[in-house]
Amino acid sequence: KRSKLAWDIVSSPRIVVEEVIQLDRVRSDMVSHIHMVLYSSMVDDNFTDKLMTAMEKYEPFEGERGCELVCHVETDSGNVHVLALKNKKVVYTPELLQFLRKELGVAKVWVSNRAKR
Repeated sequence: KRSKLAWDIVSSPRIVVEEVIQLDRVRSDMVSHIHMVLYSSMVDDNFTDKLMTAMEKYEPFEGERGCELVCHVETDSGNVHVLALKNKKVVYTPELLQFLRKELGVAKVWVSNRAKR
């Protein structure tokens, strides 16, 4: 009986679907954090003001899900401090990602569904 039961499980696998998401929405629906690598030497009032002013365009409307910005600040000594900006949420869009990658570099910006790397 055991081998027949195992054979039945192998011969007829089942997939249980809990949620269906359109492929063109997968990334935006799954992204909850936008990560940026910054160097401590570049973080000054001018840079911060420029970044926050640009982010205003991507602020979520009331009831709209936003993403947290996560800054990985690298110091001159090689340490990395991870800062999640919990009070500053933005709506993920390809345009936002393009803007950040243009400003910081392609390898310095990525998205995820969690705050850590």
